Amino acid sequence: MAAKLGTQLSNHLQTVERGAFSIPEWCASIGISRAFFYKLPLDQRPTVIKLGRRALITREASAEWQERMMQQAQS
Repeated sequence: MAAKLGTQLSNHLQTVERGAFSIPEWCASIGISRAFFYKLPLDQRPTVIKLGRRALITREASAEWQERMMQQAQS
């Protein structure tokens, strides 16, 4: 019974849209390595917010970063 409830909770959490991602999660979602992320100049990284010891990238920061990268690629 507990295993079934745990599986259901896990499935539910996977379907909930997240508002922010850890740096490794965000890197995996766009297909770059974490090492490459840290090699990027600061002005070419998405905005990172700190919550305690956690560093997170919000959906909005990710969208803004993608827009900046598209503009740079077109120039």
